[in-house]
Amino acid sequence: MYQGEYNDRNEEKQEELEERISYLEEETTSNYDHILELSKEEVEGD
Repeated sequence: MYQGEYNDRNEEKQEELEERISYLEEETTSNYDHILELSKEEVEGD
């Protein structure tokens, strides 16, 4: 019984961590794309 509760909590924590990682990956990609755009504008002289 205790093991089942422990496993359930671990599954919930794992799902939460996976959601956080996914969010951070999206944010990192978005920030990187923004930096590339700024760099491109600077090189092009806009």
